Amino acid sequence: MSDRIRIENLNLSLGGKVILSGLDAVFTDGINAVCGPNGSGKTSLLRVIKGLAKASSGTIVIDNADLSRKAGARLAAVGLVFQDADVQTVGESVEKDIEFGPANLGWSRGQIREATEGTLALLGMEAYRKTRPQVLSGGEKRILAIAGVLAMRPSIILMDEPFANLDFDSVQKVLSAIIKLKEQGICVVIVSHETDKFLALADNVLVMDKGRSVFCGKAAYSLDALRSHGVHVADMPLEKMTWVRESAG
Repeated sequence: MSDRIRIENLNLSLGGKVILSGLDAVFTDGINAVCGPNGSGKTSLLRVIKGLAKASSGTIVIDNADLSRKAGARLAAVGLVFQDADVQTVGESVEKDIEFGPANLGWSRGQIREATEGTLALLGMEAYRKTRPQVLSGGEKRILAIAGVLAMRPSIILMDEPFANLDFDSVQKVLSAIIKLKEQGICVVIVSHETDKFLALADNVLVMDKGRSVFCGKAAYSLDALRSHGVHVADMPLEKMTWVRESAG
């Protein structure tokens, strides 16, 4: 698998408080997990990668291009799905919501329609196109947030706690969407402490603690680091740590 994001010696301080300290990480093709105890800097890392927060120093290489000092380029190349899906809901219908991002980018009407229709089809949302976002379930709102980001065709999508406050069926729908993103060649980076839901699907795992990277590598070798740094990991084989396979079995 090729490297999609490479981070070296990343530092971030806010209000005199150190948030990220000398952090190194590599995210590859496929699904990448970012785990760690509360306050370890996971969400801040996503915001820096996206270009919403400015690092004090360090290197951020995306798809072999050094974008460390090009926050605007990172904003275009990287999509971010926030934990609260409601903050990303802006349209009066599912269809209009998905159209919003491409329209803001100045795309032609034809390009907007192509992106919207493709996104609706990929995520299985065609039947919801005229539905008001406010009446969707929690899982459907999360998928709509993913759809709104995906329609702008980023090569990388970051997700902050995508399973938070979702029931079993909703988690299933979100996991299915994530798998489809991977199949489309999109690099997915997931911040989550709910390892039992998705860890077996991860190609790469970054474990953070106190703003530092304490492990970055294949999921199969991450369990000791996760457990020793305050992340709950179920007492089961790695291959069973996903609700997708449990439901199918």
